[in-house]
Amino acid sequence: MKKTFITPIKVSKRKKTIFYIVFFVYLIIGFIITIHISENWSKQLTEKYPLLKRESEVNGIITDILHQQSAFITLNNGAHIEVRYLTNHQYEFYDFRNFIQFNDSLSKRAYSDTIYVFREGQKYFFVANPLYYSGWEDVK
Repeated sequence: MKKTFITPIKVSKRKKTIFYIVFFVYLIIGFIITIHISENWSKQLTEKYPLLKRESEVNGIITDILHQQSAFITLNNGAHIEVRYLTNHQYEFYDFRNFIQFNDSLSKRAYSDTIYVFREGQKYFFVANPLYYSGWEDVK
């Protein structure tokens, strides 16, 4: 059997240089567009989902969750909240963002650092980490 080899295409240095310049220009343009889209998306999320505040009162059933570095939660009463870092190391899923599910019921009293999750007749609680929630340090 006769072996056939593919002969490489000869391309001039000038064409290679032009190719690399065009390639990097498109790469940079794509990077800029991606950053712009990401910034707009982040801005829209923070406008729609205000950060959970110490003085916030929360009561409702989770109807939608968007998991990012924060959990962006929509409740059945139309409320939208962003929750960053609430924990309880007594649970396997100790981070609130990984614990919550659709149809969980949430409850938080105003000026409390604790949010309660009610699921299938069970009551769970998570406590705010003051490093992620400025102004919560003096909560008792």
